[in-house]
Amino acid sequence: MSQCDVVLANMRKSLIGEPDFHVIYELGIGFAKEKRLYGFMPDSRDYIHRWPFGHFGEDGTIQDQYELAYSTALTIGNLMYSVPTKIVEGDLALCVKTLWYDQIEALKERGQRITPLKDLRYSCRRKPGDPHLAYLAGYECFNSSRTTIGESMVHLCRKNGFDADYPTSPVNGLRKLDFADLMNPLVGIAASFDHDQYKVQCSDITIANVNPYHGLLPDSGTVFELGMAVGLGQLCVVYYHGSKDVLQERMLRPHGWLTDRRKYNPAQYEQILRALFRRDTAYVRGEFSDAVHYVKRKLNKEKTE
Repeated sequence: MSQCDVVLANMRKSLIGEPDFHVIYELGIGFAKEKRLYGFMPDSRDYIHRWPFGHFGEDGTIQDQYELAYSTALTIGNLMYSVPTKIVEGDLALCVKTLWYDQIEALKERGQRITPLKDLRYSCRRKPGDPHLAYLAGYECFNSSRTTIGESMVHLCRKNGFDADYPTSPVNGLRKLDFADLMNPLVGIAASFDHDQYKVQCSDITIANVNPYHGLLPDSGTVFELGMAVGLGQLCVVYYHGSKDVLQERMLRPHGWLTDRRKYNPAQYEQILRALFRRDTAYVRGEFSDAVHYVKRKLNKEKTE
């Protein structure tokens, strides 16, 4: 026990409806030594369904066959072992898989830390009356010249009367990862997620590049950020330059005509984009500058109303 950090317990119920008392005893030792506790059982229904010796007493409470309070009747087991132990319905293999998945989530959680240590993932920080700020979502941040590109995009927004934030610009207060965390891809991507979602929530405008990135699909990260912005009620503008030359370079020609693996042609691609985004966003057919000018007109119109 002293050499491990996780306890995996077989919590199959015995004839009296409780796990083997040796197992419970070892769980108690593990808890005292600050181990992570996992238990697996083939049936995790409430006790009264697995050990059905319960009835209502005269005072309306559930009692067992000995007329004693049946405190575990509507729970998975006695609170002393069921609360600190993560219960998995299944066998040892599924319990090990659950432990592994939890390890992955724990690593991602390490990256999601803004100083001070608070979970701010679901809190919109921008307040009514604050200056307008646009988040610039798109795959430009993957370009080798992303810093120069980002600076020019932000400059264009400021020139048109509103501020902007680029995905790769720094965030004040975000904890810097140490070397071990930097070397772990799960921690690294979680830190990047926290960085970008923070920027979206601090904005009230999102301008998204939905031109094809991988094959004929927009960048999936951009689409998630756009959905987040829609959910926050932001002014969302998507732009698509409609360059068929670019699309045609990515097309297959199995029958002598242009098609992708889903049998769509370049014209149909834009129809799919319009159908998906037209309800909740402003769709601009053009370049980034056209989307910026749309935002400018929209904000100027709000000022005159």
